[in-house]
Amino acid sequence: MRTLHEMGEFVGIPQDATGVGGVALIGIRRVGDLLSSVMNPAQRVSMRAIDARLDALAPLTLEARILRPSGRAPHNPGVRIQGSSACVISTVIVYSLLGGASISSGNFDGTGGDFDPMSLERGDWYVDVRRVGIDSRGRVHVSKRFSVTVSAAPAPPPARTPPTSPLPRPTPPSIAVVAGGPSGATVFTVSGSGFLSNQAPGSQGVAVRFVDGVNLQNWIILYSGSDATGQVGLVTNPLDTTGLPRNALGKAVLHVSAADSRRDPTSVPSNEPLWSNTITLQFA
Repeated sequence: MRTLHEMGEFVGIPQDATGVGGVALIGIRRVGDLLSSVMNPAQRVSMRAIDARLDALAPLTLEARILRPSGRAPHNPGVRIQGSSACVISTVIVYSLLGGASISSGNFDGTGGDFDPMSLERGDWYVDVRRVGIDSRGRVHVSKRFSVTVSAAPAPPPARTPPTSPLPRPTPPSIAVVAGGPSGATVFTVSGSGFLSNQAPGSQGVAVRFVDGVNLQNWIILYSGSDATGQVGLVTNPLDTTGLPRNALGKAVLHVSAADSRRDPTSVPSNEPLWSNTITLQFA
């Protein structure tokens, strides 16, 4: 029978048990939690039951394919992933624009189906499906990579009435973001210019949006005012970034942007908020 230390090393503790790197304490509950998809709660607190289960784990596999490998922007390629009854810790989809940043989906665990978490803009993309789990070899990482090509959106049909001069796009505002302090109490300082002047703090003023880059459904908006020259300054309350979801690389990701009450007549769909540039921050 394995010792507790041997079990911990087999399932990936302390090397990467928390998914964010670094040393983690080995405990029977921590080992059992990593096997939660293949063991019931009572079994997960028994060293004998865990040891027996480790010898009978099914191989970790990954079957996936792209449903729509090309299309016009905005294009959702769709990913079909086969479900798995093996011990799966996480299954994520990572979208990488060639020469640009990467964005990860949420964790789909071992479930199967067709997933459409993101629409892609024009460009050449890599779509990686990455799965982490435990089988008879220990902690295992498997992945599949696909290429997706997205072309420009189709031109609108010819106008039947005499064309009019298109509305010019307003100059968007610009922001900068500085994150400071310890990971358990990170403070974000947002500064910017080019906003409407003399805006009062509140929902009618300047909205500063923070989007979780790992789980894109999670976001918050804070409000700030502006001075007579259209500049803003916002200092947030401390945020415990250690509690944010992590992507497959063990990083938390935040996207920060801001907008005042102006609308963008050139956006698709029309009259979306006139958002500033987006600042992307990553945390270990």
